Amino acid sequence: MRYLIKGVGIPKEDKLWYADILVEDGVIADISDKIEVEAEIIDAKGMIAMPGLCELHAYLREPGYEYKETIKSATYAALHGGYTTVVAMPETLPVIDSVEMVDSFMMKAMRDSAVEICPAVSITMGLGGEYITNLREIKEKGIMCCCDGKRSIANANLARKAMLSARDVDIPLFVYCEDMNIRGMGLINESESAKKLGLLPVSRLAENLLVSRDCIMALETGARIHIMNISTKESVEIIRFYKDKGAYITCDVSINNLLMSDGDIVEDLGIYSFNPPLRDMSDIKALIEGLKDGTIDHISCDHTPNHPSEKLCSIKTACAGVAGFETALALCYTYLVEKKKLTLSELVKKLSDNPRRILGLPEYKLEKGAKATFLLADITRTVSAESLNQFTLSKITPYQGAQVKGDVSYVFVDGNINLKK
Repeated sequence: MRYLIKGVGIPKEDKLWYADILVEDGVIADISDKIEVEAEIIDAKGMIAMPGLCELHAYLREPGYEYKETIKSATYAALHGGYTTVVAMPETLPVIDSVEMVDSFMMKAMRDSAVEICPAVSITMGLGGEYITNLREIKEKGIMCCCDGKRSIANANLARKAMLSARDVDIPLFVYCEDMNIRGMGLINESESAKKLGLLPVSRLAENLLVSRDCIMALETGARIHIMNISTKESVEIIRFYKDKGAYITCDVSINNLLMSDGDIVEDLGIYSFNPPLRDMSDIKALIEGLKDGTIDHISCDHTPNHPSEKLCSIKTACAGVAGFETALALCYTYLVEKKKLTLSELVKKLSDNPRRILGLPEYKLEKGAKATFLLADITRTVSAESLNQFTLSKITPYQGAQVKGDVSYVFVDGNINLKK
């Protein structure tokens, strides 16, 4: 099938180039100011084109926690949010920590998934933090990364061995940095909100210490590490320092830690429960600066769906995290691009180019001859953020009432229309 997309905005440095895109035989056959050929016409007035998005850590919940989400519901949500590649975290039941579990998971994914799934294998057996997984055997299955999800490896010697194991099979180790001995039973950031609501505070030191430790060991071992969900200004400074030293470090920040602060927590409601916790405005400022200067490589939608009963409750009993696939792009466009915190070209790097590079995948390009895998998003129509959560089973969002632009209208994958709203 041949498609001609008319008048779409294409990110070019700090501006939009309004052009036509011809899609034929799975590739972008032409892209220029005006194209006149016989084809199925798509009027893209008021839309922008972006390469297919890539998410580096999502919790699909299946197997074991299907009451929260399933592979099918999560990946259809991903597709509707413009994501074409998703890394699935190994925190399932049973854990993805063996060849057999990888095979089982991928059989389900081939049957039910609407997007490309790259499963991450756990770095320790059963996520137990005691014994290193046999990465060499599992790597043969095409695994692109390993991690223990949002569980830090407390033992420094074991963490170093994990880095060496990942280095030896040439895959990145994804790490979540939080010292649970320091966090303890803490619930929200150490702040005025914690005092007012009588909630146990989380010291920022819990994150900063492990970020420091893992950066030091990454430099010493030569391992490639990706630090997930950084949230403090100190983490940005530490990572910037060790990147400059030559350590193979990449990192990301959750969209939630960019758009909300601890000051937004005005009541004891589980919707505000996140790992890491929401921080203060000075942290948000440093995180934005880290995105601008390249210290932070990826903005994660941090898709962490939970059952409504686990969110519409006290923070004391809530499960951390919310669904993110369907709202992430619109939130990023509305609150980062429109408010001139990032350019659209910078956003493309953080949502598509960089995460694909981290996984060792080729970038999707909006240029003649490139594979036609991209999205079209409407930046003129305003919708409510909560209305975007159509396919995830976890529809509870802290962005209730937020008016956003950037709803995804089309997704092309290898030249085929996989989504048309």
